[in-house]
Amino acid sequence: MKHLKKKREFKFLNDSQPDLLDTFFVKDLNLNMVTLTATEVTSLCPITHQPDYHKITISYIPNKTCVESKSLKLYLGSWRQVGIMTEPLCYRIAQDLFNLLSPRWIKVIVSSAFRGGISVEAQVELTGILSKSK
Repeated sequence: MKHLKKKREFKFLNDSQPDLLDTFFVKDLNLNMVTLTATEVTSLCPITHQPDYHKITISYIPNKTCVESKSLKLYLGSWRQVGIMTEPLCYRIAQDLFNLLSPRWIKVIVSSAFRGGISVEAQVELTGILSKSK
């Protein structure tokens, strides 16, 4: 309890860790779509410093590679101490995965849990290579 009287400035981590993401090669490029859903992702509100809880759905059409699921779990967990709003969080996840995978198409949806009676859902859709590479 003695620490409660001391004023401490809260420090956010600067960023997530996209270097945690890993891929695997896809032999059969006839995959129509891959969808991954994570329901236990948190980040911090940059204003209140309180945790925000998110459900994240990632859908993409692979070009040559797919994201490895355990590495995705670690990457999404790296947002835990990052101060970021829902909308830029959605964009950053989509951009990180787009840069990693170079997919033909990707869509990321971030749905935040209700806070103050309001929930937020942000969507980012990016298009890459439209034809299959051989």
